[in-house]
Amino acid sequence: WYERRGYHRTGEYKPFPYGDARFGLPRRADLRFELLLKPLTEVCA
Repeated sequence: WYERRGYHRTGEYKPFPYGDARFGLPRRADLRFELLLKPLTEVCA
């Protein structure tokens, strides 16, 4: 979905913040975040 909207996978991952109540109680132990980038090429006037 994100790639169709211009984001690119970087291959960089960040660990999921287990134990942080803001993110609730995860049901899986293998969660992680993947860093996606989107170039901002449009010029706003």
